Amino acid sequence: MLREDRLLILPDEEKAAGGSIAAGRPIGREYYDQPAAKHAFMQTHGLRVSVFSMANPWLDFVTSPRAAAADLARSLNDDTEELCRTANDVARSRGDNRRLYAFGVLPTGSSAEDSANEIRRIASGALPSVRGVIIGTRALGTGLDDPAVEPLLEALGETGL
Repeated sequence: MLREDRLLILPDEEKAAGGSIAAGRPIGREYYDQPAAKHAFMQTHGLRVSVFSMANPWLDFVTSPRAAAADLARSLNDDTEELCRTANDVARSRGDNRRLYAFGVLPTGSSAEDSANEIRRIASGALPSVRGVIIGTRALGTGLDDPAVEPLLEALGETGL
């Protein structure tokens, strides 16, 4: 029997399904073959630039261990950069000027300092296709108006992201 890979979006999905493999959503080509489909969509509709991002709930739920959230954010942002670079290189090789860019994700479930570090890394030019970041309204589990979030917001202001 062929087992279908599935993606759990929210941590409680598996518990709600009683641990069943039916929990989550199937992972198909739409998750890993997006650049070709995205460029085709852009061509059909006359779009030159498109920006994509990770879907909610971002990384707000990754709270422990602290390093796991920061490592995951770095890895996802690196993968996003690679996806954009590959898609854009293929487009360029075909004489196509369409470009994919992205918003990065922050480890907002861990600490404002880790998020600020990732903001600075993105803004440094290390990830040229990542042009901004996405954050939820409950950064650090408290909300964007919590003083604990200030280092994250300050880094956004300092870097212009």
